Amino acid sequence: MTSCPAMTGDDITAFLNKAEKILTRANNQPQPKPPKQLTESLKSLTRDDSKVIVPADKAKALVVISKSDYTAALLRSLQSPVYEEVTSDPAEAFAGRFNEHLLTALAGPAVRGRRRDTMLKENNPEGYQLYRRLSKTHGRSGPFYGLVKTHKYSSPPSTDDDRLNWISNLKLRPICPAHRGADYELTKHLTKCLKVLPRPPHSVSSPLQVLEMLQNMTHAVNSCRLVSLDVEAMFPSIPTQTAISLIRTQLRDNRDALSDVTCLKPDAVADLLNISIQNCHAVIQDGDKERWFRQTTGLAMGKSYSPVVADLYMGHWEADLELLAANCGGRVHAFCRYADDYLVLFEGSDDILSTWVNQLNSKDSSINVTTDLEVNRQLPYLDICITRRDDKFCTKVYRKSCNTNQVPAFSSYTETRYLRAAIRSDCTRAIRYCSSMRDRQQELDFIRQKFHHHGYPRSFIDSAIQKTRTDLRLKARALPAPPSANSHPAPVRVSVPFAGPLFYQLKREASKIGIQLVSKPSVTIGSLLCSKAKHHLPKLQQSNVIYRIECSCQVDGDPMVYIGETDRHARRHEPQLERLGDINNMVEQVNEFGDVLCDCKKGCLRVLAGGAATLRSLCWR
Repeated sequence: MTSCPAMTGDDITAFLNKAEKILTRANNQPQPKPPKQLTESLKSLTRDDSKVIVPADKAKALVVISKSDYTAALLRSLQSPVYEEVTSDPAEAFAGRFNEHLLTALAGPAVRGRRRDTMLKENNPEGYQLYRRLSKTHGRSGPFYGLVKTHKYSSPPSTDDDRLNWISNLKLRPICPAHRGADYELTKHLTKCLKVLPRPPHSVSSPLQVLEMLQNMTHAVNSCRLVSLDVEAMFPSIPTQTAISLIRTQLRDNRDALSDVTCLKPDAVADLLNISIQNCHAVIQDGDKERWFRQTTGLAMGKSYSPVVADLYMGHWEADLELLAANCGGRVHAFCRYADDYLVLFEGSDDILSTWVNQLNSKDSSINVTTDLEVNRQLPYLDICITRRDDKFCTKVYRKSCNTNQVPAFSSYTETRYLRAAIRSDCTRAIRYCSSMRDRQQELDFIRQKFHHHGYPRSFIDSAIQKTRTDLRLKARALPAPPSANSHPAPVRVSVPFAGPLFYQLKREASKIGIQLVSKPSVTIGSLLCSKAKHHLPKLQQSNVIYRIECSCQVDGDPMVYIGETDRHARRHEPQLERLGDINNMVEQVNEFGDVLCDCKKGCLRVLAGGAATLRSLCWR
């Protein structure tokens, strides 16, 4: 690997001078503005509090719906045995016990007369550092929201009656983010611990593994048929205690691999996982009031370890899937699972298949599967359309009816490499999925038409497709890709916002001194509009904030202020300020920005700063 030339002070100075000239010249040029009609439409949407805009579950689409209908759909999702409503935020009580759970897992039971954190620091410095990183003193319930399952509907509603029926039966995928909870850092650490466990043998992580399985089963083309099994509501249906027991056993069997990523013992990981699963809370804004819910069964969609735990449990559930089919008189030639979707090559009559599915649903009361059978020897699975021919399985790209075929417009404020990557991604999928040259050519023609419809020049599209074909051909032959014109890897990467042609000029100048500028992806309109659908905390209930306290005492006409930072909720300082107010005769006021104002006779202010354990007597400007 060839290193980049070392940067000198003169090189950096020359680059800064050129960058200043480029920026000055760009500022003097007229900037492009979006169409007036578009900006007015966006402003009207953002100002309309009666509507919310939510993303679709499995399509690049946005759904505009009234806030009342959306809230009603959320409440319908919560009215199930999976959730129970509580009168206050349970996350705050859990945050008070969270550190004790961590200390128990790291330092063991409490010893009378000794602080466990002190014992942990003396006996296990690595564990103490982990405790400092994971411990929290606050927590809030996650904002419950839902993704609209547009793929469950054949077409959007066209008439008023269809619209009313569509809204009354609106289906959402419930999501409860964990970023507000006290165990947020713990969930990320537990995910890293669980990923050291071996994946179930029939679990696949990409459609390419499905294609590989089909290529190895050509002998069963005529004797079997394609069956798709779908696990209904997999995450809430996972029996958590059984799953934790299985994970505990696997962690003990993989103790060495676990020790490479954490200092926690296998039993401690399983215990903390159990505590985190049992404490999943959500909040929803129902009009002017907040309503809190607690998940009582299953796994929460929003915690990072949930897919791993569900995958490990389903590996246990599917262990005797082939044996049950044999007991019913049928045969499973092969099967694979992607998340909660199974693809099964099944041999047997309809009665045998029905008996087998009934046995699958009866083996575990919490897991229920539904079936989809092939039609005309054809079955879609994931984004692959599988067809049984005389001697082999033929595959091609499959698109659901809800697919919008939306891609970034060529005139959009996006770096060229992102536009080229969009073409190459579709082209790679077409080449890998399509087993016949005819289907492959039809798919490539569709890609050309789709991107040309969004303003892409045909030469730009063809060059990206040709480059993709060449790279895949070299990869298939296990040959190294030809060296690029700039073979020097940049040792320093700087991420900056994309600024049109100005970005490319700065990028060329920066590359001369060994700096590679990388543009950040543009903020999409959808991400800005969809933020209205989520519950937002008031200022005083937010954590990791900077607060400002102003005294009535002045120096040279300017008020004395104290600015502090706290990891806790800003409102946690209110009772402390009230107690200090008895000493200093402070009158507390809280404005809409969360600034705390006080009146101090002595000309000094004593506040508990940043959640520390000592009082600070200080005033400054």
